Amino acid sequence: MPRATAVNAMEQLGATSLPQGYAYEWTGTAYQQKLAQGKEGFIFGLAGVLVFLFLAALYESWAIPFAVVLAVPLGLFGALLAVHLRS
Repeated sequence: MPRATAVNAMEQLGATSLPQGYAYEWTGTAYQQKLAQGKEGFIFGLAGVLVFLFLAALYESWAIPFAVVLAVPLGLFGALLAVHLRS
C-alpha cells in the first residue's frame, strides 16, 4: 500500500472513528509529505533552473547549456524510437 493511500485511509478513519475532542497529528515522513504536497512543479522548475545555471558556470557560456540540456530529451526520444521501431 503506497504511503499516500495509507495516510488518506488514516485521515478518513480519524475523521469518523475518533471521539469528540480527540485529534491526530502527523510527524516524520508523513508530515514532510503533507507539507510538500502540491509543490512538485515548483521544485522541478527550480531544479531545471539550477541545472542550467550550474552548466552555464561550468562552460562559462550561456549558449552551450541549452545544447546540453536539450540533448538529453533528444537522446531519450531517439532511444525510445529505436526500441519502438525494433519491436
